[in-house]
Amino acid sequence: LAESFGLSREALVGRTWPAHGAGALTPELRARVDAALRGEPQAFEQTVPRRDGAGTRAMLVRYEPDRGPDGVRGFYVLAQDVSELTESRAQLAAALRENQALLGTITAHSIVSITDAAGRIVEVNDNFCRASGYTSAELVGHTHAVVSSKTHDPGFWADVWATISAGRSWRGDVCNRAKDGSVYWIDSVLTPFVDASGQVVRYISMSNDITARKRADAALRQTTSLLGSVLDSASEVSIIATDPALTITVFNAGAERLLGYAAAEVVGCATPMLL
Repeated sequence: LAESFGLSREALVGRTWPAHGAGALTPELRARVDAALRGEPQAFEQTVPRRDGAGTRAMLVRYEPDRGPDGVRGFYVLAQDVSELTESRAQLAAALRENQALLGTITAHSIVSITDAAGRIVEVNDNFCRASGYTSAELVGHTHAVVSSKTHDPGFWADVWATISAGRSWRGDVCNRAKDGSVYWIDSVLTPFVDASGQVVRYISMSNDITARKRADAALRQTTSLLGSVLDSASEVSIIATDPALTITVFNAGAERLLGYAAAEVVGCATPMLL
């Protein structure tokens, strides 16, 4: 208590409550004092300057009326320094704000869903609804089977469940089917959340739509396959291709006929060997 007045205990005993300076009887404190003298206990937090002038302290203060046979004759002041608790609370609040900002960013740019421990959807964001074509009301209460494309075999999903039910995160590409029948691919991260006893209580899925990339990869594979077929069938034309280091990467049937080498003998070798 003496700390709140900026005085030592010895200097404080016997003095009246100061009207000015550290610990002054402000209108708010005056109201609390009057209430305590009426027999009404008071409990509140108060910030007081440190005696050395280095910042402030947070105090949890209680005014407890001292009742005698003739009524209230004063009150006790009980004060506890809660500076560390207050600072921890402020740090926690700041961390929560940062987490909320991060979650907001993730939610704005990712496809997000949350399920219970049994895999039933309890929450989806707007991006999930846009990608799937379903409304939140159509999804909540169901499992992700509602958007299954049947592309992945049972072993795939068995591996997913074995991983996340063991408390580990899983990442992979998943093919889903939208309400209109179209398929879309997502790069998905599934993360389990556990309670104090270590039991999984829910799962959160954060995904990005990679349909365009999958289509581009498929188109590239198709083009590469077609080109390979054309090169192999061009037996009357010699076609040889190299990389920038002049290492042979393509040696078609026409080149085999013309030069007498098998493709397996020269692919991966430097071109000077043929000169």
